[in-house]
Amino acid sequence: MRLPTERDTGAIPMDDCPLLFDVDGVIVRHHRAGPTVYTKAIDEAFAEFDVSLTAEERQSFVGDVSPERMRSICRTYGLDLPTLWPVREQAVSAAQQALCRAGERVLFDDVRALSKLAGSHPIAFVSNNQHATIEFMLDHFGLESLVDTAYGREPTWDGFERRKPDPYYIEQAMTDLECDGGLYVGDRATDIEAARRAGLEAVYLDRTQSQPTAPSPDATIQSLTALPSVIDRL
Repeated sequence: MRLPTERDTGAIPMDDCPLLFDVDGVIVRHHRAGPTVYTKAIDEAFAEFDVSLTAEERQSFVGDVSPERMRSICRTYGLDLPTLWPVREQAVSAAQQALCRAGERVLFDDVRALSKLAGSHPIAFVSNNQHATIEFMLDHFGLESLVDTAYGREPTWDGFERRKPDPYYIEQAMTDLECDGGLYVGDRATDIEAARRAGLEAVYLDRTQSQPTAPSPDATIQSLTALPSVIDRL
């Protein structure tokens, strides 16, 4: 699904506060085969260094990873994690782009709500995903004309360590938008914390009906179509 490329310039009765969004789970659906695809990408990355991981070692580089565990595995094979990391990031980003091209990662239907919101609000995407992946998604799904700025993590170990809840990339987007306030919409507790640390109102998108752990959001919605009412209320 691609969104219309022309911004809706009709009057919307709400302030023009900046709206910032997480991407995975908020804009783009996860895919059930994702973990399998990503483990293959990890194998490809280590193959560049003539290393073959065990299944347990491979899993340590997917999902909610432990930096210390990854460092330990790299030491086992005489590798430096910061040297490996850009190769890992490139391989995983390529795998995600392939899922999008195959139609296995798609937009949520309610993302259409952004077409109207973009007519009166600056919009930014800020994700923990790789920046190359986010750039690809913007182009592939026809979102570029709706988004004023977008950030994913840089393909370096420093970039990985700046993931949310660190507000680093949110603050970069806020600088681009020349704002010191607004709303950030996310689907994880780390999104809520990052928004708070950046001085933004935190909106939790509850697609799975599972409330995040503390800190509590300023508002909870089940669909992006409910965002205008939240903007009016906050």
